[in-house]
Amino acid sequence: MSLKLNEPRNIRGVISYKRSFGDLNEKHLKVAQTIGIRPLASREEAEKLKAAAAKEKEAAKKKAEAAKKKEAEKKKAAAAKEKEAAKKNCIVNITVEVNVAQEDTKFGLKTEEVLPFIEEISKFKHIKVCGLMTIAPYVPDAEQNRPIFAVLKQLLVDIAAKNIDNVNVSMLSMGMTNDYEVAIEEGATMVRVGTGIFGERQYAH
Repeated sequence: MSLKLNEPRNIRGVISYKRSFGDLNEKHLKVAQTIGIRPLASREEAEKLKAAAAKEKEAAKKKAEAAKKKEAEKKKAAAAKEKEAAKKNCIVNITVEVNVAQEDTKFGLKTEEVLPFIEEISKFKHIKVCGLMTIAPYVPDAEQNRPIFAVLKQLLVDIAAKNIDNVNVSMLSMGMTNDYEVAIEEGATMVRVGTGIFGERQYAH
């Protein structure tokens, strides 16, 4: 049986044939891979691939549902703040927390969720978005967090350029005791350095 480059269908047949008889050589494999055809999987392998794909699809679905739920909760919280501020006839200045590093242990919106969220809550008359904040990962070398701070700074610049009513993102809260100097270099206007001033927090056992 010959292998013709201009006849892709033959290649699948060759691969299937050769695999069945156990003499598929390296040349056939390379040619098949070049045009994007893989040897046919066994029934067991196909079932494993199918199960893995289904599992991945379900995980992606759950992740999307969780993200949607979190977004709804944040909008609900903003609405509650608006309601309370309206009762007291005052304006509440807020910063929007962004989970730039997407750590599971941290709160905050994903970077791509921030603009739609701000556009939504900008409609509230008693809440004013004044800036963004993030808590970067704890790292031994502060330089590792520079990209995190740079992303938040650029996001703030992009939002400011939109000139959204009731939004004045001039505050950039990022950087803690271990990395505040790098954060300031990247544009931070507010840092959290409690540990540097008061020492390590003492937890009750």
